[in-house]
Order: sequence, then C-alpha cells, then structure tokens
Amino acid sequence: MESLVVIGHNVTISGTVTDTVFVINGDVQLTRTSHTGVVIALGGTVRHESGAVVQDSISLDFNNTLLNNVLMALVIMVGFWGIRIALSVVLLVVPIFVVLLFRNHLQKSIDLLTQSATRLGVIGLVLSVLVVVVSSLIGLTIIGLPITVILIILLLVIASFGYGVVAFHVGDVLLHDRFKRDEPWFTTLSGAIFITALSNIPVLGWILLFIVMCISVGVSVVRLWQRRIR
Repeated sequence: MESLVVIGHNVTISGTVTDTVFVINGDVQLTRTSHTGVVIALGGTVRHESGAVVQDSISLDFNNTLLNNVLMALVIMVGFWGIRIALSVVLLVVPIFVVLLFRNHLQKSIDLLTQSATRLGVIGLVLSVLVVVVSSLIGLTIIGLPITVILIILLLVIASFGYGVVAFHVGDVLLHDRFKRDEPWFTTLSGAIFITALSNIPVLGWILLFIVMCISVGVSVVRLWQRRIR
C-alpha cells in the first residue's frame, strides 16, 4: 500500500506502506514484519516491535496533561489580549472624559507641560516609585492593606487627569492649525489614538506608555502643588 489514512480506530501494520500512515484518534502498532514510511498518529501513540522498519514516526497523544497545558496557554493568550484591548479602551476614553469635565481648567496644566515635560516626567517617576514602595511596605499587614488600595487609587486618579492633559497636548501638536477643530474632545481623541497606537508596539510601546504616565503624574502633582500654594 502507498498511503494509509485511518480515523477513530487503532491500526496494526504487518506489511508495507511505502509513503505515509496517518491515524487520527487511534494507536499504531508496527509488527516486526512491517515496512513503513512516515507514521503520524494524532491523538494516539506509535509502538513498534523489534525488527520493524520505519522511516520516521510522529505521535501526539491528547491526554489530560496535554489538554490542560493547551487550555492554560489559550487562557493566558486570551487574557493577555483582553488586557491589551481593555487598556486601549481606557487610554481612549479616560482623557476625553477628563477634558470634557475640566475643559475650563486645563490651560495652566498645558502651559506646564509645554515648558518642561522632562522635569514633570522625573517628578512623576519619583512620586510613582515612592507610592509603589510605600504601598508594598504597608500592604504586608492587614491594617495597611486599605491604605495601600487608597494610595493606588489616588495615584491612578492623579495619572488620569494628567493623561488627559498630555493627550490633548499631543493632539494639538498633531493637528496644528490646519486640521484643528473647536471641540476639545476631538483634539484629545486624536492625541489618545496616537498614544494608544504607539503603546501597542511590543516593548517600545510599553516604555513609551510608562514615560507618558510619569509625565501625566508629574503634571497633576505640580498643578495641585501650585493651587495649594495660592
């Protein structure tokens, strides 16, 4: 026989198959008198007696361990892409909400951003690291856990406001006067789309997003400090 294809049954070969033996959901038994080319068993095993001549054999047994590993890999992959999609939605929606809510109080924050984005980024980085370190230390105790949650939520809120300012500024730079519209949400959406698109680039995107978040925290903190002094 030149080729053999079997689905849902076990196979015992004692003769010659010159080309391929392909078995789905079944085991393959090669006796000592068999001569075969390539033997492939999907969902089964390949066993051959001493003296059997086989060019090559490939088997994939769908046992519980394999199925669990495949399922776990699928869950991790779907979860990873789900997180990326959810993060992209947040990066698009949050700045528009911030700009619409604080549209009359953004100009001074934008002026801060245009003056020294690097300084704001350093301030945001230092504060973020400080919050993470303090939260990690006090979060080890049951009493400190609520404080940790409050600090993290506060940091996220601060970063959200600053991110709205950054997205608006990026959109304003991208659109220039030629494509600029009076609606601030359109400018903010343009900047948010640009940042979100870049953030989905492997490795480089995460670094860029981290820098944007540090600048966002810096903008909010410096602006709050200025209002407190006044």
